[in-house]
Amino acid sequence: MGRRHAHVLSPADIRSLGQSIRRHFNLASDIEAGVEIDPRRITRDHITALREVGFNRASIGVQDFNPAVQTAVHRIQSRRETEQALEWARAVGFPSVNVDLIYGLPYQTVESFEKTLDEILELGPDRLAVFSYAHVPWMKPAQKILEQQAALPSAETKLNLLKLVIEKLTQNDRYTYIGMDHFARPADELAVAQRQKTLQRNFQGYSTKGGADIYAFACRPFRRPTASIGKTSRTCPLTIRPGFRPGAFCQRLPLERRRQNSPPYHHAPDVRYEPGLQHAFQGPGD
Repeated sequence: MGRRHAHVLSPADIRSLGQSIRRHFNLASDIEAGVEIDPRRITRDHITALREVGFNRASIGVQDFNPAVQTAVHRIQSRRETEQALEWARAVGFPSVNVDLIYGLPYQTVESFEKTLDEILELGPDRLAVFSYAHVPWMKPAQKILEQQAALPSAETKLNLLKLVIEKLTQNDRYTYIGMDHFARPADELAVAQRQKTLQRNFQGYSTKGGADIYAFACRPFRRPTASIGKTSRTCPLTIRPGFRPGAFCQRLPLERRRQNSPPYHHAPDVRYEPGLQHAFQGPGD
């Protein structure tokens, strides 16, 4: 469930939705149900309802705690708001909580982002996703305002930010570097799967469940059955009538692609990081 749905729906709506899903679908006993949480708008009642209907993974968006960065990207969020959301998630029984950060944002420096990392380490999430900011104003015109501020980090600074993230998070085995932009505690199932060489990678990220069909329900979900891939259109009715099939496209994958999507053909590569290793960027935001 995306962050917009999590706080726009009332706790009663969330419970009703959860009951409806369970009524119409047979869910596995080891289902992974994830929800994105925006600490600025979520309440404990929302998080309680989400846990009651079966969500067991929460991801909290942070990006950066630095006030100048937050002002530049129009996302004002205090550490206390983040800490409170994480405490609520743990209190109601979420077994896994992730925090999202972004490096390469306006006004970020190695020194300022290190302070954010220190604060996140104090909160101690189970997983971290530290994404590289993709500056694509031709796709997202709102990003053009960031160019006017002339405050985007240079390619060299971005590289140093990535180096800082990997070295600081993996120091003293606090987190295992899963790969690309993901980190997990050594005992987390992602880290265990990496060590056992059973880790899988799909377009949504790393997974321990290779070959499983992926479905999403929203106005713009992606879904990944093993035999086809599709994306719904940008707009769809608020109420889906029986038999109605919204969709911009649904393409049946060639046999070779289907094989790649199923184990053991689509294992994630081994990832190793050594201090001083140079990471190459193809371009800004890559």
